[in-house]
Amino acid sequence: MAERGIAAAVPAQELRDLALLDALLTEDLAVECDWQETAGEMIASLNYVLARQGRPLLSEAPDLGADDEIGPEQLDLMQDTLEPLGLALVQFSLDGDSYPLGVVALDQTEELAKRAQQLGFKLHTW
Repeated sequence: MAERGIAAAVPAQELRDLALLDALLTEDLAVECDWQETAGEMIASLNYVLARQGRPLLSEAPDLGADDEIGPEQLDLMQDTLEPLGLALVQFSLDGDSYPLGVVALDQTEELAKRAQQLGFKLHTW
């Protein structure tokens, strides 16, 4: 918890959320993108996840906006890039200014969201 700057006790569910995310990050199955990252930087980060999953890597697409465009809109653009490949962007909801992100098969998003909800995890899918 010290790595995340947490010094006080946290609620059990939040502790579970952090443990899951840290495990996914350790295995390169998720990445944390800062809200100030460009789409190009997010692509580079997500390529670690895709490589770990044995999927083809994303190349920077011209329709992702200017390199200096930042903000949460980039997440929508990332999903637009993944969807034609049969993939979906998922965001693990944690309080903070970063976006913990993963990639799953598009046809698995509904089941994944359902299971996450059953376990008390907050997950956003596009």
